Amino acid sequence: MRAPVAVVCRLLASLVASSAGATVSVTLGSSDPDALYLPGETIHLTVYVTANAGETAAQVFGALVFPNALVTRTGQGQNALPGTPDPWTLGILPCLAVNRCVAFSQISSTYPFPVAVDVTNFQIAFADYSANAQGVVDFSWGTTPTPQRLDFFGLHDAPGYSVTIVPEPTTAALLALGLAGLALGSRRRT
Repeated sequence: MRAPVAVVCRLLASLVASSAGATVSVTLGSSDPDALYLPGETIHLTVYVTANAGETAAQVFGALVFPNALVTRTGQGQNALPGTPDPWTLGILPCLAVNRCVAFSQISSTYPFPVAVDVTNFQIAFADYSANAQGVVDFSWGTTPTPQRLDFFGLHDAPGYSVTIVPEPTTAALLALGLAGLALGSRRRT
């Protein structure tokens, strides 16, 4: 007797999902994925990870690279990966250069022995940046040098995120437009 097609499709989908491997993704902490920022506003990024296909590692690390003329990191934090026989120790989150800051860095307390983690879309870190100047900001994962590149259970490359900082309209220009509109409106009435 043959299994129904739907059951076979679900079984194949679960096999593909379980062999998907580790993932790292950056999302914008805004309800609008195309949010525009003014200079001085805070850009909030969140990093989510998945490792549920039997990956093992003793250390995971990721540094975000960005144009330092446009943004400055103002805050950051990370959460320890759960589900290991021993807790991960939270690493220091330094900036390795003015445009390269660690988003997450965790080492197993039994280092150098690898541990396995089973997480799906786990929020491992967040980072806040202050928008400094107009332009497009590309946040990407460090790929070189080797000790500073993204390394999450063997994953060395992942999508980053881009945001746009727009020029701030001057108060004087808006005030002048408002006064001009009032003047035109009062002239038409008389």
